[in-house]
Amino acid sequence: MGVLKRWGQRPSSQRAGRRFGKAGRRWSNRLLSRVLPLPRNHRVDEIPEVRTVLLVRPNLKIGNTILSTPFIPALRAMFPGARLLVLGSETSGVVLENLPVDGIHVLSRAFVLRPWRLATLLRRLRAEKVDVAVEAGMGSFSGSLFSLLSGARYRVGCEGSASRLLNVRVPRPRVAHVRDRIPEFVRSLGGECSDELVYRVSAEEDAAASRLLADPARADQGLPSGFLAIFVGGHLDKRLPDDRWVAIVEELDRAGARFVVLAGPEEHALRDRLAARPELARHLLSPQPLRIVAAVMARAALVVTTDSGPMHLASALGRPTIALLERERSRRFVPRGADDRVLMSPRVEDVTDAVRGHPRWATVTGN
Repeated sequence: MGVLKRWGQRPSSQRAGRRFGKAGRRWSNRLLSRVLPLPRNHRVDEIPEVRTVLLVRPNLKIGNTILSTPFIPALRAMFPGARLLVLGSETSGVVLENLPVDGIHVLSRAFVLRPWRLATLLRRLRAEKVDVAVEAGMGSFSGSLFSLLSGARYRVGCEGSASRLLNVRVPRPRVAHVRDRIPEFVRSLGGECSDELVYRVSAEEDAAASRLLADPARADQGLPSGFLAIFVGGHLDKRLPDDRWVAIVEELDRAGARFVVLAGPEEHALRDRLAARPELARHLLSPQPLRIVAAVMARAALVVTTDSGPMHLASALGRPTIALLERERSRRFVPRGADDRVLMSPRVEDVTDAVRGHPRWATVTGN
């Protein structure tokens, strides 16, 4: 499993996985169109008593799971009294801990080499006697397939290439910003939904973050009283070049900002460059589990990040965010609060000017 995980983190592996995934979905859809008839489309008000609901989002990207969390309170309201389960992935399921769900089932990369574990998972899902499965990707082939494989009597999702796997279909939302998709989808089902992302930090996680920030190596920065959190990771072409990150950290250090640098699992080279400079190394946090990273961000006065899972985490935590984008498509995903800022293909001075001009700058510097 460790080998598979490391292989999956390599950019070349991620690009290959994206290409093969698209090809696999295209051919699977063609096959299904030949062998499966299009089932009758039911209305939500035709569904009888619902005891168990399954939210299906088996996506490996943390950000996609966070973006799906508005479904949780919406489904609770639509199906009061029903058990709410979630089917997620091994990398993103951890995001759902502490949320008001009754159970989490997890898909793993290891199922590729151990298919009997997938069979065991499907047996567990069918034993749950799911009445309604909701495909949270709103067009995801894998989500629609697992909705069918769960044994759910009613499979809810969007019209499209995977329609033959669903029997409660509504038009796909056509919106400019991704955060508007779920509210539009839920309204088409007759419910109401906020666009607010949901995440909960436990007391134990908050205490762990507090201890981490109080490390004697950072005692001179007074971090517990207000600081900037910088996440320097990112997926493929969403990353900033390492040289630009180093220059940003240098400038913020010179400006007297109190900050910590959080690196993703793939940023080994950047971590080494920062660690080799004592004046920058003091800002660098040791690698932490995702939920501790979130707990650190929850304590921050301001977050600087690329388009990434932590960007959505910051939004779910209500933290003002400066989003650094490298491609135009990312605008559809950015936080949009009053104190959030968006920079496209930013230069070093663009980032430092945005931080110094932010209303939270006084808190970050302690002045």
